[in-house]
Amino acid sequence: MTIRLGRAILLLSFLVGCATVDPYPRLQQVIRAHHIEDAENLLKAHPRMISVSDALIVAAEVGDIQAAERFLAQGALLNVRNADGETALTVAARQGTADMVAYLVQRGADPEFKDGAGHRAYDYATTWNPWEFVVTKNKKLIAQYLRAVSENASASMVDFAQG
Repeated sequence: MTIRLGRAILLLSFLVGCATVDPYPRLQQVIRAHHIEDAENLLKAHPRMISVSDALIVAAEVGDIQAAERFLAQGALLNVRNADGETALTVAARQGTADMVAYLVQRGADPEFKDGAGHRAYDYATTWNPWEFVVTKNKKLIAQYLRAVSENASASMVDFAQG
């Protein structure tokens, strides 16, 4: 009887472990849809699987500054890497969201911080598809801005946008 009960408990714990669903794709979905309250509920429901820093990285990818502000207010860390080794700043730079890049740098994101692949935000800002004219223009602007910030020059994204 004890052996059967032990096996049943082992089987049940295995099945419960298999039933665990990764909440990260859902987090991405609700942030992309600008449902920040749903994202916050997911963070509360799965504190060991996703973090407010993960949510910040997704907000950076989407370019949602309001969401980023909320996640930073909740304790998100700017230079934390996601599962792919990317930071919020490297993701924003890769996406070409100039406003988000400037926002993150102004909040203290380190432009010299390397992601898991060993790339800085500047590296992403200099390697984009030249066929995307509007995005490429933003990416060149971002690259110039990140270079100036890395060299400790006093710079703002507005200076580069107007220059």
